[in-house]
Amino acid sequence: MNNPGEVILSLNGIEQTFSGSDFTFEQKIAIGNPYLVQFISSSTGQTCEVMNGIGTANADIDNVEVICSSSLSGVIRFVDESVTGN
Repeated sequence: MNNPGEVILSLNGIEQTFSGSDFTFEQKIAIGNPYLVQFISSSTGQTCEVMNGIGTANADIDNVEVICSSSLSGVIRFVDESVTGN
């Protein structure tokens, strides 16, 4: 596991907790609907930034990255493999 703790992210206002290096939201986004991924908090006090976290679903969304850093752990990347549109 690349992340020593948990990260809480939000997809369109619904929060979900993740640990490790990959994440997949349970929530589905219908084709043509907007999505917004936001960083909420980290159990280790890291600061995180969401890249490519806003858009309109037109297929599986697989380019969202969450980049977290702290003085102790360096940089951790979370790559979303399937925020699925259907």
